[in-house]
Amino acid sequence: MERVEELIKTYAAIDAEAEDILSDRQEIVELNDKRNKTREALRQLKQISSSKQKQQSWVCFANTFLKVDTQACMDMLEQDIQEMDAEIKSLQDGLKSKVAGLQKMEGWCVSLSTCPLSAFQWQVMYSPKGSN
Repeated sequence: MERVEELIKTYAAIDAEAEDILSDRQEIVELNDKRNKTREALRQLKQISSSKQKQQSWVCFANTFLKVDTQACMDMLEQDIQEMDAEIKSLQDGLKSKVAGLQKMEGWCVSLSTCPLSAFQWQVMYSPKGSN
């Protein structure tokens, strides 16, 4: 009976780790979409403000529209892109270790370079073709 309980705990831990990995991947996708939309907005602002005149643009903060200097708005968007890039990179770096941990929990080889061949695999590789 305690073997069954141990098995259930193991599967619960594997499931929790897998859910964490999936949520991180979904967050990366959402941040990527947000970053792409921010880049589109920045590009449009750069096209609009190509003239030397000082212009202002309407920007939505929360539920309020404000008229802000276009250059200041572009600076804010560039800063947002940098912050999103850093957050995506940190999520991706954390994801690597989480996936490796999940694979280790499931009993997989984390990398081909760290898993030696078993005796059976060696035997199959070096046996004559007609001996099977």
